Amino acid sequence: MAEVTKQEREVTVTETRYTLDLSAEEFEFLKGLVGDAPASAADHASSRLWEAMKSPAQAPAAPGPNAYVYKDVVYDLSAAYLDESSDTWEFTGAFDADGMPLISCTTGGYYYENWRLARALEAFTLRKI
Repeated sequence: MAEVTKQEREVTVTETRYTLDLSAEEFEFLKGLVGDAPASAADHASSRLWEAMKSPAQAPAAPGPNAYVYKDVVYDLSAAYLDESSDTWEFTGAFDADGMPLISCTTGGYYYENWRLARALEAFTLRKI
């Protein structure tokens, strides 16, 4: 039942992280192997592991069916958003080929139709209204 997920993301350097998904029984077994304290003060890895196992972080709630996560921000696909010029943007209900939602805005004679969310966020700062 144990499952390990490897994730990589490129920032300015490549960072590799591992997520270990354990049942309660597997967690308690591993916690017993790690022990009540790190092997020595110089053993930083086991110290961090022990601290993490003493108080596991709660996973964030999954976004609802009407939400989209982009760069760690959850966007409500049923809400309207304002840009810095107070123009209103709304999701169209459509998605591009890679699954990103499309968003449109009508303002001052201009119509921004079916923009990828990423493109709109590169051009404007959007806040939910």
